[in-house]
Amino acid sequence: SCPRQRKHTYPPAFESAWADYPKRAGGNPKPAALKAWNARMRQGVSPEDLHAGVRRYAAFIRATGKEGTEYVKQAASFFGPDRHWEEPWSAPSPSVVLGARQTTGGQVGYAAEGDW
Repeated sequence: SCPRQRKHTYPPAFESAWADYPKRAGGNPKPAALKAWNARMRQGVSPEDLHAGVRRYAAFIRATGKEGTEYVKQAASFFGPDRHWEEPWSAPSPSVVLGARQTTGGQVGYAAEGDW
């Protein structure tokens, strides 16, 4: 086998998160993403936390119709020191997207007693 073919070895946890990362227009260098991922590992961030952030972000990108566009962050930035993976990435509800009135009984923005 040719030794040059295995330039980068990606850990399974990274590969799993990479597979779930939303596709974007333009570059998204995998080696740079791994470098940022590894930096977070050294800081004590768990692969599970990073992957959970990827899943939230991917759902947000799909819900807002931005998958495959230049508006998807490069993974190196997502895993970078700005900690984008920690964001809630809450997708707008369909009623907000359609401009309809919300009928949630006034509970919007209030935490339930057990949520403190």
